[in-house]
Amino acid sequence: NEVYSDVFPSVPGKEWFTGLMGVTNKANEQWIGLTWSHTLSKKMSIGVTTNFVNNFQTRGASIDLRGLSASDSVAQYHYNRSYDYKETGLLWKIGLSGQFGKWNLGLTIKTPMVGFSGSGSYNYQLFYSSIPGLNKGPDVYTTSSQENLVAKSKSPWAVGFGATRTIGRNKVHFSTEWYSGISKYTLMSANDHYSQSRPITQNSFFLTDEMKSVWNAGIGFEVYVSQHVSGFASFSTDYSSVSNDITRFIQPLPEAANNSWKADFFNVGGGVVLDFKGADITLGVTHTGAKQTVPRLVNFPDNG
Repeated sequence: NEVYSDVFPSVPGKEWFTGLMGVTNKANEQWIGLTWSHTLSKKMSIGVTTNFVNNFQTRGASIDLRGLSASDSVAQYHYNRSYDYKETGLLWKIGLSGQFGKWNLGLTIKTPMVGFSGSGSYNYQLFYSSIPGLNKGPDVYTTSSQENLVAKSKSPWAVGFGATRTIGRNKVHFSTEWYSGISKYTLMSANDHYSQSRPITQNSFFLTDEMKSVWNAGIGFEVYVSQHVSGFASFSTDYSSVSNDITRFIQPLPEAANNSWKADFFNVGGGVVLDFKGADITLGVTHTGAKQTVPRLVNFPDNG
């Protein structure tokens, strides 16, 4: 945003003002699984998958505000804070399936991850210089870079159930999955650090996480059109586990939540399968949508 107006009422005349805000949010989680399965009877089977999990997360927030007064004095505010962490561990998923007449049923249980290792880093910058009439406080110069911090996340239990009902040549699929809640805890914390400028101020950072219990569901249809054409349609929910009372990472406060996307997603899909001699062709489309409004969280430091 860039404006030329009376941005700061305490400063005589109009000012040039430029504001820039940036947010970085990256996630990379890899699962490598090894599955064992066994038939219990002609209609029932069981399986266990051991998953090796490699999880990497990074977040960043930057705010740059600059103002030029009518007397050619420049005020600057630069804030940048970021962190990342990586961890490895194991989790297990147990599955049970069975066929009962025209019904196919399935049950899955996912365990929380058992962590092997976890480490993170933290970077912080805060620079501020004022102009006459804007702020009586001193200029600020603070920077800190920390490595090899202890990081340990928690993941929920999950229980899923699915059912398929055959109706003639058509099928209806139902699914639901429940995720347990996790009470608030500290995932990673930085060592206290101090500003290089005077007066010396102490800064701290705690990365917290919590999850509320979530229940999702879906429904799908397979429709027989002809010997060579089948149609598909589906709808499912993806509710957020983020609670309403969180401190966003972009807010310059000592505590920040690891996750902040509270919006609920709804997924709609459809398509056809064309079965021709010598080739099967699948055509489909899915749409996932959600909306969330993030309020303005930062203003230029002022006496008010």
